[in-house]
Amino acid sequence: MTTATTVVPGSADGTSRRHVAVIVLSGIVGVTLGVLWIGEGWTKYHAGFGAADIRLVADSAAQNSRVPGFFQEFCTHILGPNAGLFGFAMPALEVALGIGFIAVVASRKFADRLPTTILARMVGGGSVFTLTTYWLSDQLIWEYPIMVLLSTFLLATSSSRPR
Repeated sequence: MTTATTVVPGSADGTSRRHVAVIVLSGIVGVTLGVLWIGEGWTKYHAGFGAADIRLVADSAAQNSRVPGFFQEFCTHILGPNAGLFGFAMPALEVALGIGFIAVVASRKFADRLPTTILARMVGGGSVFTLTTYWLSDQLIWEYPIMVLLSTFLLATSSSRPR
C-alpha cells in the first residue's frame, strides 16, 4: 500500500514555511540594502565628496540646536579636525556596507552558518550605527529611516539561517 505525501516547501530540511519566508524576505532586504548603500557611496564618490563636505556637516551640526550636545562635541573635536579622513572613509564605508549586505545574502548557501550570522550582525549593526550618526547630525534624507528599519529587521533575523 502506498501513501501520498504532500511536499511542504522547506520541510525536507526541517524548516517551516514561515522560516523559509523569513529567509527569502531577509535575502530581498539584504540585496535592497546592499544596492542602496552602494548607491550612496557611489553617488558621493562620483560627486567628489570629501573633506569640504565633512567640514560643512561638522560646522552645521556643531551650530544646530536639533543636534544633541554630545554629537555637537564629536563634530567640533573629532569630525571637523579629521574632515579629510572622514571625507574618504564615509563613502568607502557605505560601499563596504553594501558589499557586506550582498555577501551575507550570497553566503547563506555556501558558507558555514556561524560566520554568516556574525557577518550579518556586523553589517546590520554597522548600518544602523552609520545611519544613526547621519540622523544625529541632522543630515536626514527620506531613505535613512527606511534603511534603519530594514537593517534592524536583518539584525533581528540574522540567526534565521538554514541549518
